[in-house]
Amino acid sequence: MLKLDVIAAHDIPLIPYDLSPKAPPASLAHNRLSTAIRRGVFVVASPVPAYRPLVDCCWLGNDLAEGVALALAHPDEARVRIAAGQARVETLYGPEAVGARWIAVLRELWAS
Repeated sequence: MLKLDVIAAHDIPLIPYDLSPKAPPASLAHNRLSTAIRRGVFVVASPVPAYRPLVDCCWLGNDLAEGVALALAHPDEARVRIAAGQARVETLYGPEAVGARWIAVLRELWAS
């Protein structure tokens, strides 16, 4: 089973990351978070900088248990965040947005 399939199979996927200074540096993208949101689940994740554009569409914080507790205590709020997240992911990372960025880059390269 692919990692993304595992994420999609759960109602509240956790995406932890060690942000301490002792952790090895890593370059993280929004992919795991945006994929889970696109699939319609409430995500609880560490506050990775790449996730900030989606902060109001999931739960980001250092205490992941707090995020799970919030989702369980306020399921209606979780549903609202999921719906908002799906719309935001489509706007930021959907095919139309990515295609427009590629066109802009290619035009800039062509002009130079």
